[in-house]
Formats: sequence, C-alpha cells, structure tokens
Amino acid sequence: MIISKEGLYVIPNGFFRDAALPIIYFLGMIHSFCFSFTLAMIPYPFIYRYFYICKNKILTNLELFQLAIICYIPCFIYSALGAYTRIPISESQKFDEKFREFQWLDPENDEILLIQKANSPEFKTMVCTLVILLIILYATVIICSWLIYKRLHSTKRFRKTLKLQHQLTRTLTFQAITPVVFMLSPMLIATICLIFQKGSIRISILITAIIELYPLVDPLGTIFFVKPYYNSIFGRRNNKLRKQTIMEDRQSEPPESSEGLTSSV
Repeated sequence: MIISKEGLYVIPNGFFRDAALPIIYFLGMIHSFCFSFTLAMIPYPFIYRYFYICKNKILTNLELFQLAIICYIPCFIYSALGAYTRIPISESQKFDEKFREFQWLDPENDEILLIQKANSPEFKTMVCTLVILLIILYATVIICSWLIYKRLHSTKRFRKTLKLQHQLTRTLTFQAITPVVFMLSPMLIATICLIFQKGSIRISILITAIIELYPLVDPLGTIFFVKPYYNSIFGRRNNKLRKQTIMEDRQSEPPESSEGLTSSV
C-alpha cells in the first residue's frame, strides 16, 4: 500500500504488474475464484460431522455436492465483486504514471506493483463482503463445533470413541483457523507498519513469505492433535502395546498351588 495526498493505493506484487492485459486479468480472476473455493470449504467438514454425530445421518454424494454448492454461493459473490472491481479501466494509464512516480521516490520497490485505488466504492464493497463472508463461515464453524461438543457429552459412547471424536474436532478447528492466521496476519501487520511508516514495504513482503509455511501446518495439526497418528509416528504406540502385553501375560499366569510346592519339596 502507498499513502499519498490523493488517497490510499493497493500495491500487490506478482504478475499483476500490467493489469490491463486480458490474460493477466483472466489469471487473476482464476486465482480469486480458487481462493474463494478454499474459503467455502472451511465449514464443510464441520457441517458433515454435525449431521453424522448430532442427526445420526450420513450424507449421500448428491447431498454432499449440494452442500458444497450452498457453501460456495457466498464465496462466488465475493469473487464476482472482486472481478468487477479489478476490471481494466481507462484510468490504468493514470495509475501507471503514479506507480512510476513512486518508483522514482524509492527505486528499491521495483517489485511492488500498483493495481487499483483503495478508496473506490467497489473496493470498499469487496472488502466489506469479505469481512461478512468470514464472519458467516466461522460462525458456522463455532456453532457446529459447539453442537457436536454438547452431543458427545450427552451421549453414552465408548470412552475411546469419545476421545477420538474430541481429537478430530480439535484438529478440524485448528485447520479452520490457520488459513485466516496465515493469510490475514501479514496483511494486518503490513497495515500497522504502514500507519507508522517505518519500513512498511520491506516488512510486509517479509511477513507475506510466512504464507508459504501454510501447507506444512495442516499435517502437523493432524499429527499432534490425533493421538493414534502421533503414537504411530513417534513409536510410542508400539512401546505402550509392548508394556500392555507384558502386563497381560503376567496377569494371565496361573498361581502355583500349595500342593505343587509340597510335592516339589
């Protein structure tokens, strides 16, 4: 972002340098729709587990497809607004001149690319839609998790099954929170740095690199929150099974009778 007397400018980097080119606009919209589909899938497993645990119902393939469509509709609206906001306009040349002006002010920022003005009504609408969308998605996650939690505690299940269900719920919750933390935290920190105007560009680029660690977080969450996976990977399960087998063998050994002891003497 760049703050000037005329307003606030958004300056993402990557292949958005020449946003007026049709192919660049097309690739940007594909990225936006794929990102919105990722957001739509956040509450998906929670809704499925809600029907399975609370309603004792296994959704069919058709119902799963319908659920995916319902989850994707609000995310599709967000992507459509983003596509409309980023349509190449006649002012692209004016923005390009403004971008070059800032390049001369700071030649080290060649990789920072100006794409659109942030105080336009379309951009504000898109940002508000994203905030509302995140509220709806995570409200669904919280409500389904709470209903599942209450259901598990109110039913009489085997202790091992109940424990595994709690571990799966914690894993899904962790995997639902990490996308927001990894994707929005760099933007938030960059905005804070921008307010104080102290190395905002360099710090924002450095912190954005944290997103590359996101694919590593999901499997680690599954390993550390689901104990059977953790035990099997780190070898603790085999040790526990070995100790349990030894204890069972000792308990199953019949005690020696007093007659046997007398005869042996």
